[in-house]
Order: sequence, then structure tokens, then C-alpha cells
Amino acid sequence: MERRVALKSLGGMLAAPAIHSNPTPAAQQPVLRIAHLTDIHLKDEFGAPAKFVQCLHHVQQQTPKVDLILNGGDIVFDMNKENLSSINEQWQLTRKLQQAECSVPVKYCLGNHDIWWYENSQGQATYGKQYALDQLHLGKPYYSFTQSGWKFIVLDSVHLDIDQTWYIGKLGEAQFSWLAAELAATPRTTPVLVLSHIPILTASLMIQDDIVNRWQMLGATCTPIRRK
Repeated sequence: MERRVALKSLGGMLAAPAIHSNPTPAAQQPVLRIAHLTDIHLKDEFGAPAKFVQCLHHVQQQTPKVDLILNGGDIVFDMNKENLSSINEQWQLTRKLQQAECSVPVKYCLGNHDIWWYENSQGQATYGKQYALDQLHLGKPYYSFTQSGWKFIVLDSVHLDIDQTWYIGKLGEAQFSWLAAELAATPRTTPVLVLSHIPILTASLMIQDDIVNRWQMLGATCTPIRRK
């Protein structure tokens, strides 16, 4: 099975899961329903805007209704390999469609394609994560919030590697300390959902294209969260 087919099938099962205030088999009544949308890579080509609108409408037509959308990153097509005019157009298109076609609240985390790390752009104000944070009205790339008795933790898992030429999945010391404090301050009875772009552990490499049983986890495909 090709990776795209497998992920599409999996995504259909996880499109809008219901979650419960008490994550036990005895819990019967869901308190919140969420839709997880990720890697939309929106740009004004390939009929993508119309397909994104169709996706948003599909989410909003669900019964029971969807209360919250979690966007897992790679919101726009690609900041890193585009010029500033193309980057601005991608974000303007994203905001326009989101505001016009979606009434469900959305929480975002950054993906590697949402960050301008073009090597010739170092030193410019747009370089790094701040531009995308401004577009999303986020003060920080990682944050937490509570809703319907659940604690949601959104992580910033995408960072430049030590040689500054490629990204890697990690948290860094400051974010790790913040995460530890967040979890310590959360009652043990409170269910927690963690959202990140680069997963903490991924199974996608096992089904990547024609590669089967590939067990090597690369730095750009998983996020180790333990402190050294």
C-alpha cells in the first residue's frame, strides 16, 4: 500500500473524533468533537482553494457538530522556497478562505513549510518563525489552552539543525522546561491532548512509498521529548 493511500484511509477514520471528559470505558457522553486537519499546503494552484473550501464545509456538516479544528501545520504551500510576494499571497488566501468559509474555532501549530528559512534570507525580518506567528496571531510558537475539561498542549517541534541548513524535530531546553511545568500544574485527572507537527513517534516511514519495515527514525521525522 502506498503511503498516500494508507494515510488517506487513516485520516478518514480520525477526521473528527469525539473526546470525553473522563477517558474511561464508562464514559458515554462526548463533551467535545474535534477535526484534525494538517499539511494543507494551500496555494492558488491545482484547484487547491476550492478543495480546501470543500474540506471546511465537510467538517462543518458533521453530526454531532465539530467544536474545534486542530491544524497540525504546513498551513501554506511552502514559505522556504518562495519569494516574499508568493508567501504573502499564500497567507492572504489562507486567511480569506478561513474567514469566509469556516465558523469553527481553529488552533494552529507551525509546520516546517510555514517558516522562512531560505538560506539567502538570513538577517531579514521575515526570516524565522515570527512572520508566521504574526499571520496566525500567536504570541509564541508553543502554548496551551483548556476546553470542555481537556488540556490541549501545542508544541513547536520544528527547529533548525546545528548546521543551520536543515530542520530537525526537537523541543529545546526552554520549551521542555515549559512543558514540564505545564504538565506538573495539570491535575492528574485532567485528560491531555498534545499537538505537534513533527510527531513524537511516527509510523509513516514504515509505509513510505515502496519501503516496507524501515525502522530508522530520522531527526526530521520524529520529536524526542526526553531531556538529555
